[in-house]
Amino acid sequence: MDDIRLNPVNISVFTVGAGYLMSAKHLVATRTKENSSQVCVSAFVLAALSIEILLKSLIIDRKFTLKESLNEDGLTEFTIENEKVKFKGHLFEELYKNIKENTVRGQLLAELGCSEEELLTRLKRYQDYYTKARYTYESDSLKTTNSGIITLASDIESAIKRIGNISEQRGLR
Repeated sequence: MDDIRLNPVNISVFTVGAGYLMSAKHLVATRTKENSSQVCVSAFVLAALSIEILLKSLIIDRKFTLKESLNEDGLTEFTIENEKVKFKGHLFEELYKNIKENTVRGQLLAELGCSEEELLTRLKRYQDYYTKARYTYESDSLKTTNSGIITLASDIESAIKRIGNISEQRGLR
């Protein structure tokens, strides 16, 4: 029985995160003077969700286990089992620290061109956007937001694309 890790990036999870980022960028690009603040806050929430899911694409390990056995005809069969893993959490710093492999964390930092301290500072700056900005009418919601969260999400997406060797041909732009 061999465990095979096909790619440090879970492509299925990555695609979901990239889709939220694409939506955030679309909202910002199509905003008007009349709806700008409302649309931008929504875009920033989508970008925060994107960061969460993009980081999870490096955490949720799609582990495939090959099991070899003989069937009733004496032929060798291989069964592939896909282990499904759930990982919950919204805080970016915790998600980053849950990337199990130091090599993957190192690759992410190298692709982002920053130190771990610099990345953690950026992640901490925006880590409660998803939980605090989505309900702007609540008293404990964020009082200020900025477009830096979309830049951070874009940087993380680009870095993970390079780590996972994910091409534009997959429909991700």
